[in-house]
Amino acid sequence: MNILRRCQLKCTGASKTVAAVTAQKEPEAEKLPATPHIETPVPPRGDIKRIGVFPVIFVDSRKDSYSKKIKAMVTQKSICEELKKQDLKIDFDIIDDAEVGKFKSDYKIDNFDSFVVNFGQMYVEKITMKNILDGIKPEVVMGKLFTINASKLKKMCQSKGIDYALFVKVKIPLQSNVESGIVVAMNLYSMENPQKPAVNEKWDKINDPKYVKTKIPRMAKYFKRYMQKQIGL
Repeated sequence: MNILRRCQLKCTGASKTVAAVTAQKEPEAEKLPATPHIETPVPPRGDIKRIGVFPVIFVDSRKDSYSKKIKAMVTQKSICEELKKQDLKIDFDIIDDAEVGKFKSDYKIDNFDSFVVNFGQMYVEKITMKNILDGIKPEVVMGKLFTINASKLKKMCQSKGIDYALFVKVKIPLQSNVESGIVVAMNLYSMENPQKPAVNEKWDKINDPKYVKTKIPRMAKYFKRYMQKQIGL
């Protein structure tokens, strides 16, 4: 009888041991670390330059059919078309008359002619009551913009995300003074230094209107040379 009891106890203990082992949870599989989220890098805007092409400035002393012929040759469109042929990584922003009017109003600009300067020429800021009231100090500069105009130019361009500003000026003399010839000038400003033109070229004593149009490819040539030299485009 004792032998039977001991056997029952051993069997019962063994059953409890098996049940306990069976009740244990299987070890969980090892979790792999989550794959980190990597954002696709956005290409920097710096590799594409933005050029603001302002309306051609005409100083027209004739205002006749002769003048109209010249104005039809030199336009924002013809300038941009020639610049695009240079195959540079550049975006063009053609500043229209409405934007020019807004700039004049917002930044108190009387005439955009003041943004075209001649290389090596001295300019003296006039002392007027208006300048005094506007807080503009007398200034003498050589071949560059007055400080106040450079500041206005930079603000205008920053408002449109423009890196460079291109101005072209054509001066048409009176018929009685035709010997002096037509004058074509270009000023390209970098917003890194908006006071002095990065490219400053002028062609004067052009007596035949048909030669005016040939200056546009010349402008594009100087423009491309500067871009390749300065920023490697």
